[in-house]
Amino acid sequence: MLENIELGSPLKHDFKVMSTKENIFMKDLIITEARDILSSDHVVPSVEREENYTSLIINVPKDLKEEIKAYCSMNDIRIRDFWIECIRKSMERYNG
Repeated sequence: MLENIELGSPLKHDFKVMSTKENIFMKDLIITEARDILSSDHVVPSVEREENYTSLIINVPKDLKEEIKAYCSMNDIRIRDFWIECIRKSMERYNG
């Protein structure tokens, strides 16, 4: 299933550069972090929506998407914040 992730243009640019540098698809980086958040019960902070935002569309397995939706609902997390945290965690992992 397609997922439209809204994120700030600078973050998308930096993430794209990091993904290219590491030679890993952005989708794979995001999915890895999503599974890590779900399995570790990681605290997902709330973030304000960027004024200058753009979209990143990725294909997410239906079962994972449903699991994320349930997790966000149970923990009162906006799905947008969940995806942003996946990107931030991935960037921390590879950029230190």
